[in-house]
Amino acid sequence: MRDQGGGEELRAGGDDFVDARWSCAACLLAAETRGQSYLFKVRRTAGARAVIRALERTGDTRWQEAGQGWNGAEATLQLSGWSCRRRVLVLRRRLRDARSPRARRQWARQELRLLVHAGVEISSCEVIDYEYQILITHLPYGVETLAPMYRARGDEENPFDELKNQWGWGGFTAQALAPGQHTARLIALVYNWWSLYNRLVEPGQHHEAITSRPRLLGGVAKQSDHAGQRRLAVRLLHADAPDLKPRIITVVRWLQALLTTAEPLTPAERWQQIIRRILELNFAIKGPAPPGLPAPA
Repeated sequence: MRDQGGGEELRAGGDDFVDARWSCAACLLAAETRGQSYLFKVRRTAGARAVIRALERTGDTRWQEAGQGWNGAEATLQLSGWSCRRRVLVLRRRLRDARSPRARRQWARQELRLLVHAGVEISSCEVIDYEYQILITHLPYGVETLAPMYRARGDEENPFDELKNQWGWGGFTAQALAPGQHTARLIALVYNWWSLYNRLVEPGQHHEAITSRPRLLGGVAKQSDHAGQRRLAVRLLHADAPDLKPRIITVVRWLQALLTTAEPLTPAERWQQIIRRILELNFAIKGPAPPGLPAPA
């Protein structure tokens, strides 16, 4: 059925209420009672998939541009346990245009269907398939505003997910509080150092540890001493070595020059030089010096 606002009215089955998690009636009703706006993703359960099928079947569905290859359309959804229909935003993106690992796996499973007549190939047909996201919201904005807002929220949550799942920030326990605090601080410190190093080697975007550590640490190091000098040679053993080698050499030479010319500087002033270079490489910022670091306690 189509409501007066042009959205699709669908009522989901009982399993959807269990899988929806944060879309439970109590949470939504409490937020709406307090006038608190919300925006989060709904899992693709049976009722959510029914919304997608209804929008795809409708010929007059107006898909709007949502940025980064996504298109969006509005609908309404009512899961079991809800007292009313609520507004949802359905986003779709062509699998061939997506860069996420899940989309690449789905695209790899798609086969080109060949039309063959008497053993002779006539033509090939591409399978058009999409990946979908369903957002539920109480905000009054349109598709072009809500989609970037949710992507920005995901970007803010990704570092916490990376710290927990790739750096083991939540994978240690101790009977005393102090050892846990020290371990958490050390992990956070190493994470910050590694992120800064990645920004120097490959500026432009943040690289998670699951991809950056194999790229930058997948090598063999050999130390040699000659004429009172100690030399460390590192050889990368993967396919990205030709691209990474000049980048790493540039960073090493800059750090060596910094150590040579910045002997009278304090450690805090050296960090200011490093931060200034990172900002220039990643954000094209050339302005006043970064603020001074607080004195150690």
